[in-house]
Amino acid sequence: MIPRIKSSPFFALLCLLCIASGNITTFLIYMLAVLSHECAHCVMANMLGYEVCSIELMPYGCRAEIVGIVSHSDEFLIALAGPVFSLIAYMGTEVTGLESLNELSDANMYIALVNMLPVYPLDGGRALGAALEIVDIRLPYWANTVLNIALSIVLIFLGCMAENPTVTVFGVFLLLSLKGTEEKKASNYLRRAGALASCRPIRVRHIALSENATLSEAISYSGGGKYTVITALDGDMRETGRLDSGCLNELAAMYGCDKKIREVLPFIDRV
Repeated sequence: MIPRIKSSPFFALLCLLCIASGNITTFLIYMLAVLSHECAHCVMANMLGYEVCSIELMPYGCRAEIVGIVSHSDEFLIALAGPVFSLIAYMGTEVTGLESLNELSDANMYIALVNMLPVYPLDGGRALGAALEIVDIRLPYWANTVLNIALSIVLIFLGCMAENPTVTVFGVFLLLSLKGTEEKKASNYLRRAGALASCRPIRVRHIALSENATLSEAISYSGGGKYTVITALDGDMRETGRLDSGCLNELAAMYGCDKKIREVLPFIDRV
């Protein structure tokens, strides 16, 4: 299955900054390093038996969306695959000694070092979180949030003081990325479980999609950490079935993200 390519608004902003500053060649070299970095994540995920349904282009890398629930040990390996590949690519270009590859070498080194910062959603933060879970140490979500906010503020301050828009944009990106991290979603799920246990109501997000939409498209609409119910509609706007968040992820894991909703509706009872 070929992953769907998405683009973050921050990626478009970075493109505009590079065009305005005349650094198009540098930007293309950087994107080559970023895409090869993300391919390493995808290859490792596939080797471990997971499917990647989408890749989102971010200003300082990419973010792959994996179907199903990833174990902590697999999450650790997948997270480290990108920085390790970037370091290997850096050493490989350095060994050649070719001046024409210096910029590519620097890009790989920069991507490896930045992604090893121990904050979410960077690879270092994901690897650290997975490693702590493996040894049964649960770092509270608020600790991740505080670390992310502190680093973001420092980067924004340094970027403004040095008049470096790249560092400033990176700090803003880290700050805003807190909203969509998987860890925040997990925290929301735990709060929902606590609400259910105490018989308190929880918020439900209810959306309607064409039954011809793919599971990948449905998953992209059911994010945000809320309990989501999806109603499938046919061409006459009649309801043909319903799926919730958990059912949707399990169906995608069993039959693949490229399957259409109408094709998996008969199998809902199996999950």
